[in-house]
Amino acid sequence: RYELCEDMASVFTEQAQTLAFKENFTEAEVLTKCHQGLLAGEADFSPREAAWVVLRLAELLGWETPDELLAALTGQ
Repeated sequence: RYELCEDMASVFTEQAQTLAFKENFTEAEVLTKCHQGLLAGEADFSPREAAWVVLRLAELLGWETPDELLAALTGQ
C-alpha cells in the first residue's frame, strides 16, 4: 500500500500545480480537493491513506499542510 500511496502523491504533483497556478486555487484548496477526490467512491483509499497521500503531496511540492488534513492523519 505504501508504494501505491507514494505513486499517487507523485501523480498528483502536476495536477496540483496546474490547479494552483492556472486555476488560481490556493495551496490549501488544491490539497483539500485532492483529499476529497481520494475519499470519493472508486478511489479505494482509507481516510488515513488519503490524508497521508495529501501530506506527501504537500511535502513534494514544498507547500504547507492544512491543519484539518494533519488532524485527519493523526485521528484528532
